[in-house]
Amino acid sequence: MKKTLAALSVGALALVAFASPAAAEPVGAPTFRDLSGLGSDTTFALMNAVSDQVLVTGTFQAENDTAATPTTYTNTKVIGSYNPQGSATVATKDAAEFAGCGAVTRANGSGAGRTALVNSIANNDNCLQFARSSSSPVVATISFIPIATDGLTFATPPNADLGTILTLAELQGIYNEPGTAGTASCDFDPLIPQAGSGTRGDWASFVGYVFGAGGVVVATECTTDLNNSGGLVQEHNGNDLTATNQISPYSVAQYLAQSYGATTDRRNNVTLGAVRGPVLAGGATNPDVRYPIAINPNALSVVRTVGNYVSTTDFNNTNSLEYRVFRDISGAAVGPNVISNSEVCNDAGDPVTGQDIITREGFLNNFC
Repeated sequence: MKKTLAALSVGALALVAFASPAAAEPVGAPTFRDLSGLGSDTTFALMNAVSDQVLVTGTFQAENDTAATPTTYTNTKVIGSYNPQGSATVATKDAAEFAGCGAVTRANGSGAGRTALVNSIANNDNCLQFARSSSSPVVATISFIPIATDGLTFATPPNADLGTILTLAELQGIYNEPGTAGTASCDFDPLIPQAGSGTRGDWASFVGYVFGAGGVVVATECTTDLNNSGGLVQEHNGNDLTATNQISPYSVAQYLAQSYGATTDRRNNVTLGAVRGPVLAGGATNPDVRYPIAINPNALSVVRTVGNYVSTTDFNNTNSLEYRVFRDISGAAVGPNVISNSEVCNDAGDPVTGQDIITREGFLNNFC
């Protein structure tokens, strides 16, 4: 099942007639799922789709089960993935059984999802069992399980002043230009997603942008996380690109999935840009890198692993439901990045097309 992003795009785009947007919130019985999660905007459609397909049969430890009192499942949906935007709170569990889980604050972004999961574990409230994340920093009490690979490049609106081919040096200059955002002191209007977004940190590292104290954008530079309406820039949302001098990072997987209807189309006619590659041996210039971004050392792009965090205790417990669903159904002590025999990999096939959901959602399926 190994593919390149280039191969993936051809297969993905061929599914235009068959794909349909992923459900917004958990759909169908049971209303409350034993694995509830929030977080990344990049992977929410993927995990929403996976939640509809993964069915578990067997006896495993979940929520507040002990080894002596596990839960038995029979062809049961167990994943509850909640959107990054929507109502202020979500009910992840039956509040009559788990006090406080009837109104969990909705987490928008990888960082916010990780924080929510860490807090839930610390509070021992059982409200959350996983966090979607497009980045994988080391975080105390939780462990990262990969699911797919994504590419990250830039997007520009129609008739953009910038064009669609830039060098890394040009991107660095754009995102580090001094001035006051939204005024004539800035030649361009570089956008960066809201705080808590994994894409925010990944893109900042790529273009050499350094945030101010507390992780806020620098007031004396042109980069901004506000759109022209004064709202926060949401990752992979072309509706924020409303002026010809704007630019914003965009997930290749999200662009592909939005283009053929696997998730809500938010592109607003934006174009994914190409980052001109470095000079190769002998002085030749690397060809322009357009989407889909190939994974190769000459491609100037952000290639990142996306996945989910779970509690480290459950990550290492071969009897836990988290281990069964995200790591391995056999109960064997597999490596931390080995998921090929997980419930996700075994069950997540599109019932109409037969295409695996990870690929359908635009990602490179290189872990299953």
